[in-house]
Amino acid sequence: MLTQSAPNGTGEHDFALLAVTKSSTTAPLPIQFPFLPLAKVPPLPGTPIIIASYGAQFLNASQIQSSLFPTIVFGSVKDVFTFVKNTIDVIALGGSAAAQEGSSGGGVSDAFGELVGTITTSTIEGDTSTRALSAITASYIRAEYASETGSALDLLLAEPISTSFTSFASQIPALESILTPYLL
Repeated sequence: MLTQSAPNGTGEHDFALLAVTKSSTTAPLPIQFPFLPLAKVPPLPGTPIIIASYGAQFLNASQIQSSLFPTIVFGSVKDVFTFVKNTIDVIALGGSAAAQEGSSGGGVSDAFGELVGTITTSTIEGDTSTRALSAITASYIRAEYASETGSALDLLLAEPISTSFTSFASQIPALESILTPYLL
């Protein structure tokens, strides 16, 4: 998917954790970055949600650099899907202004201020109101992280950034060797 100009997929395994290791200014980094708590229970159809992203499909390169503003949409979960069985791994969000390229990675929160999903897929043809927008659930991310690492995601999120980064540093060379050829 990394090298495709118009990738498609289900959103399965489509998440990443970002480690900020230094400031771009002289200001020191905080000990812990604020974040929305991850929901432990996935939302059901009809659950009110807030979608926040940076949709950029209708902007040119210059506008993306100077006029990129958040897209915030109020809506509800339209449907739920699974990658396996007996779990809610994907939520369908329906068409909205957030259903455009650039929205991937955007957050979906519930009325309690919990992050219930991360946008992964959208159709990109036609009016945004008729498109399909989907997100993988926080519960799916938790389960997948635990399956791949053998550790709970909450333990990682509770650590100071420096501890998390130090633990992950040994994996950087292997990841660089995989990703670097695609970035050149």
